[in-house]
Amino acid sequence: MVFNIADMESFKIGVESEDGLTRCFDKNSTGTTNSEGFITLVLKPLAKAKEDGNYIYGVVKGSAINQNGTSSGITVPSGRAQEEVIEKALNRSKVKIDNIKYIEAHGTGTKIGDNIEIEALANVLSRYTNKKGVCAVGSIKSNYGHLCEGSGILGLVKALAVMRYNTILPNINFIKPNVDCNFINSPLYVPMRSEKIKDEYYCCGLSSFGLSGSNCHVIIENIIINMKIY
Repeated sequence: MVFNIADMESFKIGVESEDGLTRCFDKNSTGTTNSEGFITLVLKPLAKAKEDGNYIYGVVKGSAINQNGTSSGITVPSGRAQEEVIEKALNRSKVKIDNIKYIEAHGTGTKIGDNIEIEALANVLSRYTNKKGVCAVGSIKSNYGHLCEGSGILGLVKALAVMRYNTILPNINFIKPNVDCNFINSPLYVPMRSEKIKDEYYCCGLSSFGLSGSNCHVIIENIIINMKIY
């Protein structure tokens, strides 16, 4: 769905950036920025993709979706529900925490939303590891803004790009962390420069949350042998 500028002006709900920049997880973030985009991906069974000789960008290992239910407001996410959906996707994937090298967060750039999301992610990861600063987290919204209904699939493209080039990309507009995100005591960190992934096998996580309270998390693994690129 594409909105014209007049529609977007009337749709403001109090979480918009003051200067048009989205600064996910940053101390000086003032909110999110609406944007537009169109993305198409092909989802196929792995065996069929191999049979057809497709280039395979990644493999879905586990996914989950849930709902916040009653909350204190449309712009206030539920950390409890986020933890539940992340852990369910992780359990379904049967992936070890140490193999997750990057998480593409929902990361809208709102201080309360970023804080709740980072806390939820950290709480889940901390149940399986006591290591600090071992999993990168970022958000494509710092680059492109919020595609609304298309934001989740754009985040998926970012995660697949990480796998395509075996490189964790820096999170732009990030200078000083939002102190409420508490990265110091977290398994998570925000990358400020490109980082090459040296592991042959690894996975990425992806979160996408809706204003209506729907939450989704997906675990994707890289595939070592690709057969054809178009």
